[in-house]
Amino acid sequence: MKRINWFAMSAVLLMVTALILYFASRKDLPVIDNRLNQTDRENHINHASTEINRHSLATLVAPSPTPSHPVGINAADLYKNASVLFNGLSDEEKRMIRRPRDEVDAAKAETLFKKIQPIMALLRQAKDAAYCDWAMEPPKSMGTALPQMQLVMTLGQVARWSAGYEFLSSDPDAAVTDLMADAQIGRSIGDQYLIGFLVGSSINKGILELMQSNAGVISPQNTNQLLGFLSNTATNDQFSRSMEMEAGLLTLGADRLTNPDTRNAEMQELQYMITPPGANEPGISPEAIIAGLRRASQIQKDFAEKASLPDAQFQAWWNQVTQDSANPLVTSMLQVLPSMRDRYQTTIVNNSMLAVGLAVLQGDPRQIALQVDPTTGQPFTYVETPDGFQLQSKLQSKGKPLTMSFTYPVK
Repeated sequence: MKRINWFAMSAVLLMVTALILYFASRKDLPVIDNRLNQTDRENHINHASTEINRHSLATLVAPSPTPSHPVGINAADLYKNASVLFNGLSDEEKRMIRRPRDEVDAAKAETLFKKIQPIMALLRQAKDAAYCDWAMEPPKSMGTALPQMQLVMTLGQVARWSAGYEFLSSDPDAAVTDLMADAQIGRSIGDQYLIGFLVGSSINKGILELMQSNAGVISPQNTNQLLGFLSNTATNDQFSRSMEMEAGLLTLGADRLTNPDTRNAEMQELQYMITPPGANEPGISPEAIIAGLRRASQIQKDFAEKASLPDAQFQAWWNQVTQDSANPLVTSMLQVLPSMRDRYQTTIVNNSMLAVGLAVLQGDPRQIALQVDPTTGQPFTYVETPDGFQLQSKLQSKGKPLTMSFTYPVK
């Protein structure tokens, strides 16, 4: 069996995470599309992932082995078959889905909507599947891809394009059904390391934007169903599991370096990675690498819990952690974690603001006081606007409070 380079796996996951954060936070991203009510943010994330993940899933239509799973349908098999159908679309049709802000001829849009319905039928079926097992082996090296991430992002784009078309066609019930299917797609990889959480939260953001833009036509019944898929409980679980996966990966790497049977070969490769040929600095000792991996693993285990603390308490813990972590390997591992907390907090705040906004639009203003900002425990600030209202959070994003605006439907 080929030896798995666990340190390399962690490095590539962190590299992909950093790229996703870069593309997701760029200030020059296109504005929200007024026609399909989506952003191009996923397109930038899609591009970043594509640059690293150039491999396709092998044997897409083959059922996954599921000896230890419950009886029933494996959602991953449905997603893989949906991907086969997507690959059968023309380049122009794929471009329409990936670039929803482009103007499209109405006849072409109608044709594409009909053509993707077999894909959507699989995604709707997957929403109620018994479980989801991608049956993917762990990456073996820096060049090994995580192709299920690319597949999930693509299918998420299809689902949101379909929902956007249905909103425009005055079929909000069908649109909400497709958005629930989209939310389930994001959950399918939500616990697969930090990159899985990032992809899932990006899908979540696209769903929220569509719901916010079409809030006036969504019924209370559909609101309750969809918010169940976008609950903060689910987000908290995904974030915790992804951090546990990352921590477990680092612990396993430390164990392999401690094992005399694998230590020498592992160290030879790690020394090359950490101190490239021609570098003036000496390589990191095996003991320092092992200590760094174990320390970083423990920090990641603690981080999921600490991330939900109020800012003052979190910052006090974080300052202590960074002061105690002089190991350069630990320092490199910690760099991405504050951005993970930002993404996590933004997701749960946006989920909560959407729930409040929809409730108010549907005639329940009490929710302004009852539903609170999860980062402060206080109600959101409510500001009336000429045609609706805006909710504001104390949470800052790029130096400004997070906000969400709603428009009352025209009667």
